[in-house]
Amino acid sequence: MKLTLNRRPAARQMGRTGLLLFFSVFLLAGLAATWFLLIRPIARVYEARQWPATPCVVVSSQVRSHSDSDGTTYSVHIVYRYTVNRRDYQSDRYDFMGGSSSGRKGKQAIVRRYPPGKEAVCYVNPRDPSDAVLEPRFTPMMLVGLFPLLFVGVGVGGLLWVFANKSLRKPIDGALPWQSRADWAEGRIVSSSKPMMLVAWVVAIIWNIAAWTATLILMDQFPWIVLFPFIGVWLLYAAFRQMRRWQQYGETVFEMTTRPGAVGGAFAGTLRLQQYVRFDGGLKLSLRCIRIESSGKSTTERLLWTDEQTVAADGTDAVPVNFYIPPDCAETDIVNRVLWRLEAKAPGYTAQFEVPVFKVAQDAATASLNNSLID
Repeated sequence: MKLTLNRRPAARQMGRTGLLLFFSVFLLAGLAATWFLLIRPIARVYEARQWPATPCVVVSSQVRSHSDSDGTTYSVHIVYRYTVNRRDYQSDRYDFMGGSSSGRKGKQAIVRRYPPGKEAVCYVNPRDPSDAVLEPRFTPMMLVGLFPLLFVGVGVGGLLWVFANKSLRKPIDGALPWQSRADWAEGRIVSSSKPMMLVAWVVAIIWNIAAWTATLILMDQFPWIVLFPFIGVWLLYAAFRQMRRWQQYGETVFEMTTRPGAVGGAFAGTLRLQQYVRFDGGLKLSLRCIRIESSGKSTTERLLWTDEQTVAADGTDAVPVNFYIPPDCAETDIVNRVLWRLEAKAPGYTAQFEVPVFKVAQDAATASLNNSLID
């Protein structure tokens, strides 16, 4: 049987670098969008509370449309004149949010309130009279600024996951395929429960900071805004539950006996928990061979093979794992996106591991294990 040494050390490192870049872009884009769509408009609303009301006259008003490949959006465009210290000024700012969005009807209603020639009231920045606004208060459109916080959460959580994931570290030069990952070569694969718990806390904290700040400032004007802190409380509860599970079970480590698992042979090892646990219904183990398939913008997982078993876990910190893999199964193939995944599940507990399975010959001891698994 021909074995190919790992000659792609830069490829996996580029994958790690690419993920770092990907999640960094998410984080930076989320922070920038949060600043422009949430923090800056709300800060200006707060600042404008001190701006003096000034008479103005509407020069023109219309709903402008903006079309592109994604469709058509609309914006309010109202031009008005006002006088400060005997000097005339002109502005077209309606509110501090600006921009355009879908829905023409609501914007048309605003424009009808400001027909050309109407005498109205605008609010002028005393430090810069050219800076004025017709609607200085918070508008529901500003709540759109909460959504970029999800990008911030994904970015921070993704970066934590990349730094914590041993499988993404630089591979060993000249290694066999099942030794190309540091954790595979070491024979110890750690589940990813801690990074996921950190992601949950990051999302919950960021959402609550934004939601409670907006509520404290705007609750008198928009009582329904209290819904957003309730969502934040639910996110905190979900993060707390994940933390409790992690504290209860810790990180699960899969120690491989067969390195690697063999197509047409055995896949064996031991799950090591950080403390003694008892699962009354046992621990459900599943081994799956999966192909990652992409079509357009969607990515799906196609199941190629699977086997399941339930093992006793009655006050133990070590759970044996033993599977037989038929000879017609596909081996791990990074290029063709074929992977093998071991999963352990019980009520309130889940651990997943990406494991190496290849077409290799096994030693006499492992061959004996094969026979016992087949029998």
